[in-house]
Amino acid sequence: PYLRCDEFHWPVKGDKSEIKNGNALVARGENTCLVKVSKDRTIDTLDKFLPEYHGIVGQDSYPGWFHIGGHHQMCMIHQKRIVKKDLKFNLPRGDVKVFLEELSRLNSQYIACDKIQDPHTRAVAAACLDKQMSDLMHQDWQDDEDHTINRYRKRHRREGYHLSTFLHIEHVDSNNNAVERINRGFVAI
Repeated sequence: PYLRCDEFHWPVKGDKSEIKNGNALVARGENTCLVKVSKDRTIDTLDKFLPEYHGIVGQDSYPGWFHIGGHHQMCMIHQKRIVKKDLKFNLPRGDVKVFLEELSRLNSQYIACDKIQDPHTRAVAAACLDKQMSDLMHQDWQDDEDHTINRYRKRHRREGYHLSTFLHIEHVDSNNNAVERINRGFVAI
């Protein structure tokens, strides 16, 4: 009913036996791990990997996973890492810096809510955080020439609904660490 999914680069043989960049698709369940090496990670490839799967998908920001499963949980560690990288390397100023700092704070609060045990309190926390996130995304900000804020707004339109699934559905993780640990083993090979 719940798969943590991820993908990473994996070399595959192409035409004339030359090695090309392919992908390894990984789906980890409670007691199983499915792996498929493919030349691409198109929706058709994902559909063949998990045909007719309608459970919950824990995922990073790769949009292809949205075509699989019934519910989704965005990995909050990935969400936080993306913002942290923009703050560190892009050296934002003005509204963009304030926006990214506030976004980072909200992502941290989502992660902190994972410790809440009571289902009702978790649902209330989810509603409050989702409202704060929506308000942040719809606030009037002065964007930079790289359209940083607009990029996050687009991401929120695609992923925002799936930030707090773990607070509503029992046994869903806020992160994708379980599958990331498996990926490290494959990459080491």
